[in-house]
Amino acid sequence: MSTGRRFVVVGTGTGVGKTAVSTAFARLARADGFAVAGLKPVLTGSDVPSDAELLGDATGRFVAPLYLFGPPVSPHLAARMAGVTIEVARIVEWVKAHESAVTIVESAGGLFSPVNDLETNADVLRALMPAEVILVCGAALGTFHATRSTLSALAREVPEAMGALTVMVSSRDGLDAGIATAAEMETLYGSAFGIGRPLVLGPGCAFSAAASVQLRRLLRR
Repeated sequence: MSTGRRFVVVGTGTGVGKTAVSTAFARLARADGFAVAGLKPVLTGSDVPSDAELLGDATGRFVAPLYLFGPPVSPHLAARMAGVTIEVARIVEWVKAHESAVTIVESAGGLFSPVNDLETNADVLRALMPAEVILVCGAALGTFHATRSTLSALAREVPEAMGALTVMVSSRDGLDAGIATAAEMETLYGSAFGIGRPLVLGPGCAFSAAASVQLRRLLRR
């Protein structure tokens, strides 16, 4: 059984910056001397480089996805097209087989994207608990509604995750107009989300000062 730290990175949707956060976090952990595994159990689409390859670059060790599908559609549809059923129990065993001192598991799509006809990424998250949970949201129009809705549903569906939750705003392409610093963004977004203070991955995929401190604290908790 692994005695390391497990982090599950989920998102409010597709394309919000989960891989950017995961790879930046992996580099931070490696810089602090941790051996890191970056895992993408389910991958759809044919982007080059793929999310799994980017995780491999960040961790220094590539791990091929357990479920890999070419069509850029939701996991359950891609699996159905391939005549495969994604099994949550298999994902859990696969993660355990590849864990390291620090393990970062990145989901595919949003938190409630289906992985099969009955289960979603929320069920995968539940099965991977106990873990630290990083919920990634974007900085685009509509993120306040998407994030508050996801937080509300997460509290209802996976309540055990709320005590281990970090909210990360991926603003890698630039801060919002009229916001001068990542610290200011963290304050304003926290109020809009109805939570404490979220953390920010800013331009150049650099964590804010608060984010770096908090993530290092989680690594050693």
